[in-house]
Amino acid sequence: MHGTSALTTRQREILEAAGQDAPDAAPLVLAVSLEGPLDGARLRRAVEGTVAETEALRLVVAPVPGFRTPRQSAPEGTAADWREEDGKEDGKDDGADAPFDPSAGRPFRARLHRAGPERAVLTLAVSPLACDRGGLALLVRRIAGHYAGDAAPATIGQCRFAAWREELESSEDAPQGRRHWEEAAAVALDDPSLPYRRQGDGGKLTATVARRIAPAAAAALATTGVPQEAALQAAWWILLSRLGGRERFRALWLNDPRRDYDMLAETVGTLEDGLPLALSISPSDSAGAVARAVAAQLDAHRDAQEHRPERPAGRRFSAGFALTDRPDPFEAGGLRWIADAPPAPRTGCELTLEIRRSGEMPAEALLHYDPSLFDAAAMDGLIDQALTALAALPGHPATPVAELPLATAADRALHAALAAPAPDSPPPLVTGRLALHARQRPDAPALTDGNGHWSYAALDRAVETLARHLRGRGVEAERRVALVMPRSAGLVIALHAVMRAGGAYVPVDPAWPDGRR
Repeated sequence: MHGTSALTTRQREILEAAGQDAPDAAPLVLAVSLEGPLDGARLRRAVEGTVAETEALRLVVAPVPGFRTPRQSAPEGTAADWREEDGKEDGKDDGADAPFDPSAGRPFRARLHRAGPERAVLTLAVSPLACDRGGLALLVRRIAGHYAGDAAPATIGQCRFAAWREELESSEDAPQGRRHWEEAAAVALDDPSLPYRRQGDGGKLTATVARRIAPAAAAALATTGVPQEAALQAAWWILLSRLGGRERFRALWLNDPRRDYDMLAETVGTLEDGLPLALSISPSDSAGAVARAVAAQLDAHRDAQEHRPERPAGRRFSAGFALTDRPDPFEAGGLRWIADAPPAPRTGCELTLEIRRSGEMPAEALLHYDPSLFDAAAMDGLIDQALTALAALPGHPATPVAELPLATAADRALHAALAAPAPDSPPPLVTGRLALHARQRPDAPALTDGNGHWSYAALDRAVETLARHLRGRGVEAERRVALVMPRSAGLVIALHAVMRAGGAYVPVDPAWPDGRR
């Protein structure tokens, strides 16, 4: 067995979430479609080889005498948890999201479902203590490499990563890193006033609405003068500030350090971490200044991320942001490997904007929200506003935040409709419509009851005759006429006649008691 190492801050938070049955501790699941002539035995050997060389997939988290908190280790020779099945049409594993026992040493499952002669689905499930979303994508590549007979590169293991983080706690940069987070925590900020939020404590379920990002809008981000992720976040935080009317608020940024350190780029493990942001966005600030301030804070957080303190138990954020690299299909070992979209980010936030990239370009925006707190229609509009803010940012670096154009295409269409000129003439009233039908289709049937039939022309004549009689009896504008009649064709004629005479009808049911009539 390898030596033990301390859990990282993020792992300790996940372990605590597991004790509270929180969503953060649920397994991460990814399905991979395999197209081509599949050799099942060869794929199983590829999975077993990946487990043998990947420290995180053999992880054991258990109490160790002499230490206050559990520690992690990766014993040698742990067999892969593998199962192969035939005949499931959807290829989904019904038990993929069953929780793992952190102390069992098998934090990984692989299930193969054959759906046809040259079609199968490989479902991977892993404990969040052992692997994160970015690590899942690496696992797919590693298994495919083994299947194709390619040697996998030597990488830093999860325990080594945790040990490295532990070593940094006593490095000469540690006091500065800890001071960075202490100063950030000293800034008293509330959550943003989220738009469209309903009252309530929220639940555990998460819904998602998605939109494609226009290639032109994605390409324009390069003109903002700040790194891509900073521009993406700035647009989101500006939107929340504008809609919520709050200038200073806190939020959560889900960061993957594989993008920050080349030595971690191929590491399978729990590296992704939530870093709290302190945002200050004044209506008079220029959009460019906000983007630069966001970029500076992200850089400072990256430099100090190894020293982030553990968050208090139960501490949640309202709004979050995550940048995700979407795995593209690839060929290996005579198969086409097509991974599903990565799992949703585990921010624990009520509302999280996730931007998924294809290659280096933002390709899709997803809004993850708690459906017990937000209406689906409102979230559909909010993600459109987020894309509008994203498209507006590059072309308005000097524009004050309060004036940044955030009206969506739907908003503009609605405003145009509201501002349209009034019609030249008002639509005809009910009485006018009857007269119009009498002229245009005089013989068409208009009214029927048990006593007879009336065409539009006949109905119009009957109404006009009675209207003249009523006008002769003094019926005019604002005069009320009581119609003591049962439901019948005669009542319909009387209603129209009173209106044509200019009066107002008052229907009275003859079956009512005398006193009421």
